[in-house]
Amino acid sequence: MPDAVRVLSRVKYWVCRPLSARTYWSVMGKLKPVGAVTSTHGDIERSMASGAEVVTLLQGLGVVHADAVTLHIGSGLGRVEQHLSAHVQRCHGTDISPSMVARANELVTADNVEFVCTDGRGLGPWDDGTFDLVYSFLVFQHLPRQQFHRYVEEAHAKLKEGGHFVFQILVDEHESHPEPPPSHPYGIRYYRRADVEGVLRRARFAQVRRTDPHGRADDGSRSVGDVVFCAVKE
Repeated sequence: MPDAVRVLSRVKYWVCRPLSARTYWSVMGKLKPVGAVTSTHGDIERSMASGAEVVTLLQGLGVVHADAVTLHIGSGLGRVEQHLSAHVQRCHGTDISPSMVARANELVTADNVEFVCTDGRGLGPWDDGTFDLVYSFLVFQHLPRQQFHRYVEEAHAKLKEGGHFVFQILVDEHESHPEPPPSHPYGIRYYRRADVEGVLRRARFAQVRRTDPHGRADDGSRSVGDVVFCAVKE
């Protein structure tokens, strides 16, 4: 990381560290929603269009069908639902940020889509056994580890038998990245593949598959990077 970027990052942290995660992401949803959701896309049109790539990945995993009811943890601006809504029965999105939820409801107007603001600690608004697919991208790496574990357990509860749980997370097999403070509102936490699979097994998920973000099988050779996990509730 260049020195200037490192300094700016440290300044941003010192400014934002008193904020709760909910407050931080709500502020970002108002001031910089595109960068908060997809930092590699510079405008709202490209950010929203990128949701089609996630849908293509989900389709390649075989977890999308016309009768499916889906839930997106950390739905942001609704970039995935804008494209997924045409391929499933109903989409639900949840986000901790009220401003993100409000913006998503403006951007995505399909009748079979709903966005709900939650407390960021669970999936309480929905009954157990509701969904065919629960998924999350670019979210779990920002959460405290125990909160990630809780979401894995919650996802298992909310899925129907045979339902799928798909999520992206950053891995670092050598644990070379420093752990951010527990209260850091947007810090990035890395995992080892075996640790993620252990969390899934303890939550009673089975048939765990791994791919890269493009749907290619992950053979574990990359020590650092994005990995997509797909598991089944049996």
